[in-house]
Amino acid sequence: MASETETTEREANPDTNPGKLRVLVVDNNLDRAASLATLLHTDGHEVQVALHGPSACYAAKKAQPDVVLLDMGLLGVAGYAVARQMRAEANRKPLFLIALEAVDAPACPPLGEAGVDLHLVGPVDPTRLRRLLQRIHSIFY
Repeated sequence: MASETETTEREANPDTNPGKLRVLVVDNNLDRAASLATLLHTDGHEVQVALHGPSACYAAKKAQPDVVLLDMGLLGVAGYAVARQMRAEANRKPLFLIALEAVDAPACPPLGEAGVDLHLVGPVDPTRLRRLLQRIHSIFY
């Protein structure tokens, strides 16, 4: 939740990046990660990128993102393990974890058990992602 100072600041100046979230993009494909980060940054979000599991967990601990867009097909450490670790180590609430997968495959283990809130398949539709982030912002703040 927003601190009292953040809430007061937003109420005093509602034009200052309404709907801005801290977003962590986790994807071992640099081009895909950079594309998502550019889209999110253009929309006014604070964005960080991590290219593998250990750096993602470190970034999540340090930056305390509101939303994590997590490629479940990470090399080395499975996205499921990264999601579980992020959820377990979240220093604050809320943390909204979105699983990204190129193809719709049966989740093993189920994504809910990994702490994932939402599952998106295929290339991310920018319009859908924008609407989703606006909804997340309205729920959290």
